[in-house]
Parts: sequence; C-alpha cells; structure tokens
Amino acid sequence: MRMYLGLGSNLGDSKKYLQKAISRINTFPNIKGIKKSSIYQSKALEVNSPQNDYLNMVISFVIPDYQDNYQNANSLWKFLNSIEKSLGRKRIYFHEPRTIDIDILIYGKLKVNNQLIIPHPRVIHRLFVLEPMLEVINQLTTKKSAITEIEKLLGLDNINQRIFELKQIQDCQRLS
Repeated sequence: MRMYLGLGSNLGDSKKYLQKAISRINTFPNIKGIKKSSIYQSKALEVNSPQNDYLNMVISFVIPDYQDNYQNANSLWKFLNSIEKSLGRKRIYFHEPRTIDIDILIYGKLKVNNQLIIPHPRVIHRLFVLEPMLEVINQLTTKKSAITEIEKLLGLDNINQRIFELKQIQDCQRLS
C-alpha cells in the first residue's frame, strides 16, 4: 500500500525543516521505498495577511503488511503531528505561517471523512501538491497504474490536464 504525504514550510530555514521532517518520518516502523519530489516554491494561498512563500514537496512510501484502515491512518497522523510539534509547529489559526506542515494526501485506497479526511480534500486544487505528486509517481515502476488509481481516488479524469489548468491560475516553481 503506497502513501503520499505533502510537506510545506514558510518559516525559518524551510529546506532544513523539510529535510528534518523526512528524516523523522523515516523512523516510522517498516517504511520502505521512500520517493521524494523536488522542492517547489509557491505563494501562500487563502491567507488574510502577507506571508513568505512556501517550499513544498511530496514524498511517498510503502509500509508492507500495513492495512489501509482508519486506525492505522490515525496512528500515522498522530505520528506526523508529533513531528510537526517537535519542529516548532504552532496551531494558532487556520492558514498561519508554519515551520512545517505534513499532510496525509493519499493513504492507499482508504477514504475517510471525519476529523482526519483522506484523500486530503484540497489536493486537486493545489498545483504545489499535484505537480510534485506526479513527479513522485513518475519515479515508480508502476506509474501508469498509480496514475490511474490516484485519478480514481481524487475524482480526476486526467491529472496532467488538471495540472495544466492550475498552472494558469497558480504560481509554483520547481527549485531542485
């Protein structure tokens, strides 16, 4: 079962926060086959006051024999929240600047809609998520089936077309 996480930072040394977060995510039991996108720079969306640009990326991995159920997803979510807190993330208000933000974008084929929502509800609206996600998918040997599965999970007809549409209205630059 393959999982996709979105990482973002716009406070302090954002590249360093992304690297530290990935190192800590790697300590989750039995993670295998981690794939990382490049880092992308984008403007902060849906904010009420000016913020620094974000650095974003997507990582993907598998956890063999890990079931795609709510209990396991919630366990991973709590682990990711502890990483955010350890890296100085404060949750004061929605869309605030942050040292690190780690979102579960896709968790196997799981669909959940309660405190934890999977797939992440705003994936299809964010170029800084879809573009690096496609980059990661293109690293997989099963990329055609992975694209089909993700399009199905996200309710997209064509992920490449959606990226093209978002490029018309959002600024997102690949840095490395």
